Amino acid sequence: MKVLGIPACAFINSGFVDTSRTFPHDAAKYPFSYEMLRSSDVEAWSSLGFEVGAHTVNHVDLGECTIEVANHEIVECGQDLEKMIGKPVDLFSFPYGRPDNINALTRHIIQTAGYIALFSAHGGFIGPNTKSYDIPRGGANYESSPVYCLLQIEGLTLSQIGAKLRRICTRSTEVA
Repeated sequence: MKVLGIPACAFINSGFVDTSRTFPHDAAKYPFSYEMLRSSDVEAWSSLGFEVGAHTVNHVDLGECTIEVANHEIVECGQDLEKMIGKPVDLFSFPYGRPDNINALTRHIIQTAGYIALFSAHGGFIGPNTKSYDIPRGGANYESSPVYCLLQIEGLTLSQIGAKLRRICTRSTEVA
């Protein structure tokens, strides 16, 4: 990504860095555990010019936890990551990313904690009406094909491509 000039942000759960913890969703899906990031990995990512964003300390569901827990998870994650990279962390993405995984109170904590943007994962693309505290995010991992990644970068979904192809096919059969 660096060579191609593609910007990226890693949203990191600070409570998993430098540990052997396993995310519950990974433990349920895989018979093995992934190695967690080390502080040096986070520092290296940042030094390459990529963004580091907060994602709570322990990957909690902000729509279900108490306000006290949410405040701790939101504020401490940013502080932990700032210590690792030596610069402000002002982007936040809430775990699970669906509308019911956050509420007005936790959104307010994110805003008052100094984050300038909040990312979700409930679909959509960035456009002129996108609000800074409701930015859709797309994810990619080792299972993502290069074509999928390129489509995400270009802001295209397979359903959009399919709809366009159906319109083209409908027009060509109408003309014939």
